Parts: sequence; C-alpha cells; structure tokens
Amino acid sequence: MTETVLNILAHPNKNGFVIFILGIFFILSAYHFLLYFSNKDKVYLLYSLYTFLIFARYIFEVRSGFLHELFFPVTRLFYRWTLFIVMAYNIVYFAFVFNFISIKNYSLKWHHFIFRSLIVFL
Repeated sequence: MTETVLNILAHPNKNGFVIFILGIFFILSAYHFLLYFSNKDKVYLLYSLYTFLIFARYIFEVRSGFLHELFFPVTRLFYRWTLFIVMAYNIVYFAFVFNFISIKNYSLKWHHFIFRSLIVFL
C-alpha cells in the first residue's frame, strides 16, 4: 500500500494524478462561481477566483495528454506570469479569509490595515 502511494506521488504526470487534482480545482471554481450568482455573496466569488488561479498556475505543469497538447503553444507566454499568478492567488486567499470571517464587523481598524497591506503587496 505504501509503495503504491509513493509511486503515485513520485510520478504524478504519468498516472493522471495532476489532471485529477486540476479537475477538482476547476469543478470547485465553476461551482462556487455559480453559487455566487445564486447567493450574491462575495465570499463565493473570491473562493472561485482563488481556485481558478490555482488551476491556471498548475495547468502548465501537465506533461502529457490532451491538456498538454492544448496548452503547450502558450506555455512560454504564461511562464513569465507564474510569479504574478502565485502572488495573486495568495492575495485573493487572504481577501477570501477576511471576508469569510467578517473581520470588518469586529474591528474596522484591522480591516483597513489588512486590505491596504494586500493592495501594497499586489
């Protein structure tokens, strides 16, 4: 059992593990995007953007299959934006968490401080 798990983790592109995880992120992104339109709550939109940015970052790590053939022509273009995408999904994650826990209701001072610092890091 342990050898099987280690084999899956050692060669994630060969056995489809990366594509499986990317599919989960894409489904999460689409689902929460649709929930945003249903509930009009900004938290769903932020989480959808967060999962989509993770999907966009790691889609270029696929080394075989139809996704590789689909995205290979634009891989060089998006490798320049890798660091920006990573920073963007981390900033969106912080915005999601602070909206989710409603820090604005507890301390307006901390809310302004946190969001101004996120804008500076962007």
